[in-house]
Amino acid sequence: MRKSELFAEILECVAFETEITKEQILSKDKYQDVVDARYMLVHFCHEKGMYITDIARMMRFSRRAVEKIRDLNIDAYDWNVRVYFAVTCYHTDSIIKSLNDIQCPAELMDHIRDNLLKCDMDTGFTYSNKKLRRTVMIVGLASSPAEFLNSFEHELRHLVDDIASTHSMDMAGEEVAYLTGDINTALWSDIHRFTCCKCDKHGR
Repeated sequence: MRKSELFAEILECVAFETEITKEQILSKDKYQDVVDARYMLVHFCHEKGMYITDIARMMRFSRRAVEKIRDLNIDAYDWNVRVYFAVTCYHTDSIIKSLNDIQCPAELMDHIRDNLLKCDMDTGFTYSNKKLRRTVMIVGLASSPAEFLNSFEHELRHLVDDIASTHSMDMAGEEVAYLTGDINTALWSDIHRFTCCKCDKHGR
């Protein structure tokens, strides 16, 4: 079967099961049910052996949009963060490449790869190379908005701790509190789509 035919078949199945139209799934709509259906489509296409680049092309999304990646520069501390949101095992290769780019130890990368390939929900991890001042932060696919927020804030705490220890901040001080708030604000548009249960136009 050609890739385009396989994509069309999976799209048809996802639309039928979710009762969301194919047009909505392929739109930029950010309603939670539509977002969930969209990533079901990505997951099943990848599970059938399709490459992320091909899936993104057929959906008319950028690869980064399909992979839910956000790069954040924290200029005040000369720190770069790559955040992967709501990932499943189909992101494994991309995540491992990002970890390799910031010189994550091979043994730790193997451990992370094994965990990712389990496709567990409500998980995450954060690795920082303090010398390079670069972090890869992973927030796994969540079973509910509350679980997403739980995972995100857990990983955010690791990120803030890494930045704070590198810059010798007082862990009980105001600077750490402001840093936490600033990162939450910078990532609000990303966080919002995974935590808003009954959004209409608000926050879209």
